[in-house]
This record gives sequence, structure tokens and C-alpha cells, in this order.
Amino acid sequence: MNHNTNSQANAISVSNLNFAYNSREILKNISLNFEKNKVTGIFGENGTGKSTLLKILAGVLPAEYGKATEFHNLPQSEVGYLGQQITPAWALKVSALVELGTLTRESWSKEEKQAAVQQAMAETDCLHLAERKVFEISTGELQRALLARVFAGKPKIILADEPTAGLDPRHQLAVMNLLQQHARKGGTVLVVMHDLNAGKTFCDNAVLLNNGEVFAHGLAAEVLSDKNIFDVFGV
Repeated sequence: MNHNTNSQANAISVSNLNFAYNSREILKNISLNFEKNKVTGIFGENGTGKSTLLKILAGVLPAEYGKATEFHNLPQSEVGYLGQQITPAWALKVSALVELGTLTRESWSKEEKQAAVQQAMAETDCLHLAERKVFEISTGELQRALLARVFAGKPKIILADEPTAGLDPRHQLAVMNLLQQHARKGGTVLVVMHDLNAGKTFCDNAVLLNNGEVFAHGLAAEVLSDKNIFDVFGV
């Protein structure tokens, strides 16, 4: 179902990827290409390996047996990762949390970093939280600040694990629009999602995992068909 064989059109390629945790297989023989300029949604039931796949792509977990990711020589600074349920361990100001996203950009001046932080906070609607401590804000506000941290580093590839978790409908919409814009401007977005309807609306492509294996991948409208959803989710 992969409509694109040109490797230059792919931002990330994975072949024969396996991952086991305490001898329990989580991912089995995953081979996928993720296209540039596209939002790709990753779907599947809980425990099927969606977050694990994203962590391996982000370099947070080591891949086993098999060729891991080819980022086509992209440095780590070009990859932004938003994990799940991150709780900052110390009482940072929100602006300082967002600024952490620029740490990989060693060549940027202080002014460039500050401008990137301001822009990212404006885009994610958390400028008004700049002076607040991260412990003093709501779950949804923290989620937007964490997303701003990813945007602040201006990565080419964004890997986001349920980025709309804890957000009200208005901010959910805004976040998905931002991720779409990022892809349209030449970036690449991989997003783990639960909301199948939002997936059909906002994703160009989709991957459907079932029991740690690729059940279907390709255009979102085809992958998230009623038949596939019934076969995987039973609904």
C-alpha cells in the first residue's frame, strides 16, 4: 500500500524492526516508510506498541534485531519528541521549560533562541503562562507548554505521542492544525492518536498496528476504513 518508493520522499525508513520487553514481544518485524511533508497517524489498541515505536524512532529506546531508523543523515537536533504524561521534576517557569527545546541549537544566538521560544509559545497559546511555575498550571496548559518546547527547537521531524491529551476541543483543533502546518512547510509529523475521526480529518497517511505488527498502512482514508477498524478494534 506504500504509494511512494522514492527514498528522497521518505523522511524515515524502518525495516525489520523488532522490540521485546522482558522477553515479551512488543513489536514484530516492522517495516515502514514515513513520507516528508505529511502527517502520519499511528493507531491501534492499547498495548499494541504505538508508543514503543515512537520511542524507538525518537532514539529513546534501542531497537533490536534489524536495521533501525534511517533519518537520511538528519542530526538529532532535527527530531522533536513529545512523550506521554511527562511531569517536570523541578519547579521551572513555563518559559524556561519551553527554552529547553532550543538546547540542541548550539549555533543559535541568545536572541534567536528567545525569538524561537516566543514564537512557539504564541503558536501554542501559552505566552500568558510564561512566568508561572510548571506545578501551578493545569494538565492541558502543561501539555501546550511541552508542545511549545518541541516547536521551539524548530525540528524537521516531530514525533508526538497523543499530543491532544488533556486539551479542550478548541486547543485540540489548534494543535492538530499546527502539526498540519508543520508538515505543509516541509516538515514531517508522526502522531500517535486514539481519535479515529480526528485521524481521518488531520492525517494524510496512517499506520494501523495490531498485536505489535503492521495491519495496514497507506492513505489515512483507506487505512481507517470501517472494515479495518472493525477487524482491529471490533467496533
